[in-house]
Amino acid sequence: MFDNISELRIDLEPHGAPIIMGVTRSEPVTIPDYATTWQWLFDCMDGEISFRATGYRQFTRRSPVLVAAQSFHAAERGGISFAHVTPEETVA
Repeated sequence: MFDNISELRIDLEPHGAPIIMGVTRSEPVTIPDYATTWQWLFDCMDGEISFRATGYRQFTRRSPVLVAAQSFHAAERGGISFAHVTPEETVA
């Protein structure tokens, strides 16, 4: 989850969900009386997404699941969710 996003730019062809090919982050820029920010660029198969943010937080959406394949469908993934699991809730 990115914090304090600004200068959001989305330039994608409308072909469904974007497929991210790579991510780059600029050197930090300090804005006086505000914060340090980074420019993020998501290079997608059909265009790009870019924005400036003060940082990001990463968390798990749910406890780990053992599967036999390298991928699984959205229903197996639990659908679309913005919920997160704190480290105390995960299962080892």
